[in-house]
Amino acid sequence: MTVIYSSAKKIGLSALVLFAVQPVMAQTFDPLNHPLLKISQDKAVGAQDPKSVRGVVKPNAQASIATDLVAKITKITVKEGDRFKKGDLLVTFNCGRYFADLKAAQAEYRAESVTYKTNLRLNKRRAIGRSEVDIAKAKMERAAAAVTGIRVKTADCKIEAPFNGRVVERQANEHEFSAQDKPLFTLLDDSSLEVDLIVPSRWLTWLRKDSAFEFIVDENARTYQASIVRIGAAVDAVSQTIKVTGRFKKTPDDVLSGMSGTALFRTKNDALALNQ
Repeated sequence: MTVIYSSAKKIGLSALVLFAVQPVMAQTFDPLNHPLLKISQDKAVGAQDPKSVRGVVKPNAQASIATDLVAKITKITVKEGDRFKKGDLLVTFNCGRYFADLKAAQAEYRAESVTYKTNLRLNKRRAIGRSEVDIAKAKMERAAAAVTGIRVKTADCKIEAPFNGRVVERQANEHEFSAQDKPLFTLLDDSSLEVDLIVPSRWLTWLRKDSAFEFIVDENARTYQASIVRIGAAVDAVSQTIKVTGRFKKTPDDVLSGMSGTALFRTKNDALALNQ
């Protein structure tokens, strides 16, 4: 809607418009004007004053799943955003060539094993020297190692989920060939979300492990209870800050990794006075 004012009332009406706009602007969500802060400030002497810092929600674990196989993908069971449980089948490959190589390696091992055992008997009869026995043994061990190496590859023909979580990104499709330098999935464990915070190093006078705080998420304007689980090992000398990590006391269903928010810490007035 467009409003046109006469020049005679320009100044007065401009002030009126400014006054009218201010309440609307105040309705915009501002973590620092959150009711929790206001309530805290209205308390009587001895109440706790809040201090706030920005934070980012992080997953408990995140992994990019890849394979050393060069094989055709026959089946993928999950898509982006899907949930899975530890041990669930994620992808299978056509490994016919690798299983054929395994059979050949096993046959080679059996042949070298027979030669070694034969040379042992001949050596006992002094028909051959000890060096021939040692060479036969080395060949047998080399064949055994080849079998183990190929068996490890065939174990990757089926990839299972390493933990409970969700699919962040799927970078492969059925009927494609896997590549050694190309991840198949990016997975995250959101069973226990964490909050990364960068706080002033002077807070270490009162901030401790298990210190409670409230985390207001920007994306939904909701408040969640959390506590500190880890404090960084070193202070940044330039910014005089330190990284701390918190964890939600109850994992929320409506918070996703990557969301941002404001962490509100409550400390006693006398403790705050020491840090001013």
